[in-house]
Amino acid sequence: MSGAKPVIVDIDKIDFNITYNEIKKKINEKTKVIIVPHTFGVPADIINIKKFGIPIIEDCAQSLGSKINNIHVGLFGDIGIYSFYASKVITTGNGGMLFSKNLENIENVKDYRDFDGRKIYYPRFNFQMTDIQAAMGIIQLNKLNQFLKNRKRIAEIYIKICQEKGWNFQKSKNKNFIPNWYRFVLKADTDFILRLKGDLLNLGIKCIIPIEDWELLSNYLKLNSNDFKNSEFIAKSTLSLPIFPDLVKDKNFKKLKDVLRNY
Repeated sequence: MSGAKPVIVDIDKIDFNITYNEIKKKINEKTKVIIVPHTFGVPADIINIKKFGIPIIEDCAQSLGSKINNIHVGLFGDIGIYSFYASKVITTGNGGMLFSKNLENIENVKDYRDFDGRKIYYPRFNFQMTDIQAAMGIIQLNKLNQFLKNRKRIAEIYIKICQEKGWNFQKSKNKNFIPNWYRFVLKADTDFILRLKGDLLNLGIKCIIPIEDWELLSNYLKLNSNDFKNSEFIAKSTLSLPIFPDLVKDKNFKKLKDVLRNY
């Protein structure tokens, strides 16, 4: 919609994020901005990515509460965007939030989202959040710390099981990069993933493949899949286990833990 040309890069196999080295291969004098997602709540190495000196939009849709060196993600780039969709870390039912330290950015966004009372005409959208949604969001925000604690508690249980079983999972590559555990993603070969997913579903426990291969941006843009081998690999070898905050009180959580330990 902005008229920009999307240029995409492959991801790292460990944290599932874009990297400094992959970006370096693609940037040139025409590069206007770098969009850096913190995939599934695991922080990307944005400190190194900032060294390019190119404006950065941090996609924090899944990473509210994640931190780098004890600083919240979304505060490193020029703009941070957050999602408050129903399945995100906190919710307002739908919608989201934008953060920037640059007041000009904020004013431009306000102008773009509010179409009323403008003397100069150009296309704008009616993107305001309702007062009811905002009230819900404030209540949710007050619960954020507890949500994050519950997610961490569940993740620690999964990590222990993975260590016992010798299973791999998505993780940060830097001990100072703290995920919010928006998802807990197992990594294994395709046959194991599909078998485990089916067996859990038969017990009434639904798990999802977090990114199917047909969802990859490289496939949407009809690019050569050989240039995105890590993305293709991850799409075929991952399974997201349940990790919503109230799972700690769910009677099915014990059944899930027992199944994983005995699998």
